[in-house]
Amino acid sequence: MNREESNNIVSTVRIKKESQSNPGDVTYTSLIKDELKSAIKSRRVSRGLPDVKFEPTSPARDYEVTEEEEKRRKLRRERNRLAAYKCRRKKKYKEKQIIEEHTTQIELNKKLKEEKDLLEKERERLTTIWRNHSVECSLHKTSAKMTRT
Repeated sequence: MNREESNNIVSTVRIKKESQSNPGDVTYTSLIKDELKSAIKSRRVSRGLPDVKFEPTSPARDYEVTEEEEKRRKLRRERNRLAAYKCRRKKKYKEKQIIEEHTTQIELNKKLKEEKDLLEKERERLTTIWRNHSVECSLHKTSAKMTRT
């Protein structure tokens, strides 16, 4: 490891410590960008190359935009705006339908559970009546004797 690499490592550690001690002051993205810029600069200097300026540039157009192209662009943007509006509206409508369907299904489920409970109680009541009857019924006793003989 040469001296330049060790300096880069030390500066990276220093930057990380500073960013941890002052959260919110510096973002990791800006720290990474600064670190990359300094690494590129130091490599270029060590190789004897001139310094590079790091300035954001906007893409240059080789031609002027005509009125027709500008009209088409505005029309395309307006269509896109309208399509986005319709898409958002449709999404909200579907979401509302899903919520309504969910509410309906919850209510139906609740009613079905209540009906199930009532039917279980009715079955138990009828089972109890049948058991009491089978114990007391003489016909049942006689039919049981006949089948055995």
